[in-house]
Amino acid sequence: RHAISNSCGQEGRTYQEETCGIFSCTVDPSMEVTAISSGNQVRAPPPFECRPGGGGPGSYAGYWDTYAGSEIKSTPYSNTAGRIDLE
Repeated sequence: RHAISNSCGQEGRTYQEETCGIFSCTVDPSMEVTAISSGNQVRAPPPFECRPGGGGPGSYAGYWDTYAGSEIKSTPYSNTAGRIDLE
C-alpha cells in the first residue's frame, strides 16, 4: 500500500509549510496541482496530486493498492506524518 497523501508530505515533511526564503509565495488554499509523470512499472501509483479538502468522508486520500492496480478512497489511510488528505 502506498499512501496517496504522500503527495502532500513525506519523510516527516509537510510541503505546504516549507519555505524557500525569497523564492516562496503564500499558500493558495484553492490551488490544485498534479504531477506530470509517475512510475513506469506495471501497476505503479498515479502521479501525485494536491487539492483542497480536509480529509473527511468523500475527500479521503486513501491508498494505492499495488496488487489491484487501483486507488482505494473508501477509507482513510494515513502517511507516516498521519495525513489522510491531499491538501
